[in-house]
Amino acid sequence: MVECNFLTERPLGGSSVINYMIYMRGNKLDYDRWEAMGNPGWSYKDIFPYFLTAEDANITGYKDAGYHKKGGYLGVSDVTYRSRAAYAYVEAAQEAGHRFVDYNGRGQVGVR
Repeated sequence: MVECNFLTERPLGGSSVINYMIYMRGNKLDYDRWEAMGNPGWSYKDIFPYFLTAEDANITGYKDAGYHKKGGYLGVSDVTYRSRAAYAYVEAAQEAGHRFVDYNGRGQVGVR
């Protein structure tokens, strides 16, 4: 069993100042639903090229290389620090059957 100590902070802006600014594109099905509700051009297939154009990926170890690109204006990198609690969470999720995924890649449902 891993013991975890959680510290809290009281900065201006609240706890959102420590959220790692995680970059997630959103689920493919949501975009496809928006288009189906009468919003032409909002399917994931239509929006995906814009994600690639915007991204300047500085990440390693991702198997879905076609889902990332360098040269855009939005710098994207993997977190440089993970707490013991984060590692324990990922390990527990994998033991429960969840896949370790690139949530901006092909398979978006899982743990990272």
